[in-house]
Amino acid sequence: EPGRFDREGPQHEVELTRGFFVAATPVTQGQYRVLMGANPSCFAGDDQRPVEQVPWHDAIAFCNALSAAEGLKPAYDANHELDAEADGYRLPTEAEWEYAARAGTTEATYAGSMVILGDNNAPVLDGIAWYGGNSGVDEGGINSSGWPEKQYDHQRAATHPVGQKLPNRWGLYDMLGNVYEWVFDLYGDYPQGAQVDPVFADGLGDRIGRGGDYGVLARLLRSALRVPFPPNTTNPDLGLRPLRTAPMDP
Repeated sequence: EPGRFDREGPQHEVELTRGFFVAATPVTQGQYRVLMGANPSCFAGDDQRPVEQVPWHDAIAFCNALSAAEGLKPAYDANHELDAEADGYRLPTEAEWEYAARAGTTEATYAGSMVILGDNNAPVLDGIAWYGGNSGVDEGGINSSGWPEKQYDHQRAATHPVGQKLPNRWGLYDMLGNVYEWVFDLYGDYPQGAQVDPVFADGLGDRIGRGGDYGVLARLLRSALRVPFPPNTTNPDLGLRPLRTAPMDP
């Protein structure tokens, strides 16, 4: 797969035994402000843009606040430990995130395989994702004049309102691009061999962001990409997408 990193392997089989409901888009600035009373985003001013500059612990707090607002049992305690039996919102595990992003596909992206024509130019991405090749804005944003080999020329770039690109097969928007999304797991090497409901959360260390963002190179917008971030990171390209575990059949 073009652009693949060693940290994305080894490939291994994963079985998920519990269904889940996942948000159709990343959390927007408007949604975050209503629940949390503030908007930490760098690219503020449009409630439909994804919220960013959210550290991992605040992403956990948002999930608990959303659960409380809907009368559900919060999924996390005060120490950010997960209650697996709670019906409230939570961050996806890394395996759940990739399962949702791929939506049954096995290629580099959920729109198909990737042909990279330049650092910021992979035509398959244009219809599904905001990335370094197409995320130009007329005002605001950051200086993108020096970004190489862009699919479309632009001088400034930023996040864009959610849901503007095509979704994957399961109706999920912006699973690639716009903002990275926190998952629950600690960063580390994948295990050898098949796993059932894997989650790696014991200890301290970097957490994982998935999906890439509005400013990354084309090779980084692949369903397999995983990037470690310190949990206190407040990057202007890092947001979240909550989910809920589906009830078990009686």
